[in-house]
Formats: sequence, structure tokens, C-alpha cells
Amino acid sequence: FTANKKRCKELLRGMISRDLTPQWGAQVRTETVDDPELLQLMRDSNCFNVYVGFESINPRTLKLFQKKQDLAKIERSIERFHAHKIRIHGMFVVGSDEDDVETLEATAKFARKHDIDSIQFMILTPIPGSPDWDTLYDKGDKYVINKNWSFYDGHHCVHQPRRMSPYELQMGTIRAMQKFYSWGGIFQKLAKGDLYYTVIRFWGKRMLREWWKDDENHAYVDWLRGQLYGEGGALGNPVRTIGVPALLLQEKIGQLLQRFLGELGVTVVPLAEAAMENASAAVENATAAARQTLDCLVTPIVKRAEQGREDFYAKLASVTEGLQAQWERLPRVAFPVVDGQGPVFEPFAQIGLLVTRNLDAIRTAYKSAGVAEGLWETA
Repeated sequence: FTANKKRCKELLRGMISRDLTPQWGAQVRTETVDDPELLQLMRDSNCFNVYVGFESINPRTLKLFQKKQDLAKIERSIERFHAHKIRIHGMFVVGSDEDDVETLEATAKFARKHDIDSIQFMILTPIPGSPDWDTLYDKGDKYVINKNWSFYDGHHCVHQPRRMSPYELQMGTIRAMQKFYSWGGIFQKLAKGDLYYTVIRFWGKRMLREWWKDDENHAYVDWLRGQLYGEGGALGNPVRTIGVPALLLQEKIGQLLQRFLGELGVTVVPLAEAAMENASAAVENATAAARQTLDCLVTPIVKRAEQGREDFYAKLASVTEGLQAQWERLPRVAFPVVDGQGPVFEPFAQIGLLVTRNLDAIRTAYKSAGVAEGLWETA
């Protein structure tokens, strides 16, 4: 609404001069508050509320989204809108490659702390025809987990985030909304005598309850949970020694897996197919020594190989098939590999759940391993 400030000011002056000032609202940017004259005209023309795309409080996500705002600008916009008695509906996008579970919790706390009047958390959703879909998802550099278009509404996780599982993103978003639209949030407004937003927050709480009552929504969340926890209890006792194809450990994704398992206290045994001509003596000896101690075998599933890398991944698939035959009685856990994509958390979590049921410990191990391998700067 305020993108063309000159035109916007003319419109607001015209409304004021003609006494056409019903309560109104509009979608605006955070930098609107940097123009005092515009802000005062909005107040004088009876602006009641604004819908502001804050997007994220995570600096890394804002940089990824190429946003010109930072946390200080977001806080300043909230303060100045409220100082002019203009209410705020804050709009956040969650689930970027830089977001994690802590981001969701922190965003809900931020919204309550700064008394944003109402909020919406929309899960990042790749839409066919959008730049992200055309440049990433459609080419397979990243992948969606569901192509039921009825779930592409911003309220269902349909893609693989990097730093948490789809189930954690789904549940974390719901819990963050519940924390905001809670009895505490409702009474926060009631204590200030703000009956309008007391009702809005109560209505938000009710809508969340209705969302959960929907059988399709409930089934979708159960499906996401099954994707994460499906194999976690299948092996019985926690695993302590895991066999991994030696060929996979030559790749960055395999090295990250080895580091990750090491962080969890698991011994990784490189396995070479008996018939491999280039299997080193050390690898063959490790394989022989591990026969009585291995708890399970990681079996890479190559979902996509980049151009020029087809031969390597064909060889990896062949070696994996040979190892499965060689270790046919050993329990297996699948590990999807999408060449060129980089790591995503869920496959690591699925293996980690064979070791411990503590997702926080698994997440910490994943972050620490990524830092150690130089894949990201900070945990």
C-alpha cells in the first residue's frame, strides 16, 4: 500500500480533507515507519491496523530471503506503529534452510514480548511456477515430500528443510501458534482493556483447535511423524556399531554421516564389497573384524546423480547391492542421497533414532558435525 509514498500521501490527504476516514487497514512494509509524515497521515486518516511481512527474526533467513530489513528494523517498526495507535498483524515465514526448531520457539516469544496484536506463521511452501520451484525443486536440487496440492496452503509442511525434519517443522509451527494464541496471550490483551484483540486471540485459539479436529490434518501429521520415527524402534536395542559402504565415505555427505554418528558415540565401520578389486587391506580387515559386532548396515539410496557423476553413483548402487547380499542377515537402514542437494536433517535423524530417542541430542550432533565439516558456520 505504501510502496509509492507520494501517491499514498495524496490519497490519505484526500481522505482526510473529504472526511472519508472509516477504520481501515492495509499491507505495508516495515520501512513505512521511517517516514514520519506518512505514518502520521495513516493515523490521522484512521488507520486501524497494518499487515506487515516481518518474514523472520532469524538474521540468516532474512539474508537468505534477500530482505533489506533486520531485527532492529522489525523492532523499530513495531514500536512506531504502536506509538501511533496502529495495530499490527505480523506475518512470518518459517522453515527456510536456515531455520531450526529454536527459531520457531524464539519467534513466538518475540511476538508475545513485543505484543504484536495478531500473527500468522506460514510454512515455506514451494509453488509450481515460482522461481524457487523452477530453479531448485523441479530440477531435483531439493525435493518435496508430498505433491497433494491441497496441502500447499502454507499450513502443511511439504518440503525437506535442512535443519529439522518436516514433522518437527509442522509441529513446531503449530506449537508456536498455540503459544501465541494461548490463554496467557488472550489475557495479555484483556488486561490492557483491548476487547477487540482479546476476541481475535481467542478466535485464533479456537481455529487452531478446529484445525486439529480435521481428520485429514491429523492424518497428515501422523504421516509426517511416521516418516521420521518409522525405523527408530525396529532394531530393538540402541545400536553402537554401524556399517557404511566405504565408497560413500569418500563423499562429503558420507563424511558428515560419519562425523554425526561419532558425535553420538557410534563406531562407523567402512565396508567394502568382497569382490571390489580396489578394496584396501585395511578396509577388508575392518570388514572381517566387524562381522560379529555390527548392529546394522546403512544402505544408500541414490535418488539423483548430477551430470557427470552418474558412473560414481551407479558404482555406489552396485556396491550397496553387493553388501546387502553379503550381509543379508544384518538389519538395514536406508539413507537417501540426492547428489548436489547438500544434507537435510531427516535422514540423519532417522539413523540417529536407532542410537537414542533424544531428538535434541540428535539435532545437536547434526549441527556440531556440520560445523566440524565446514558445511555451516555456526550450530
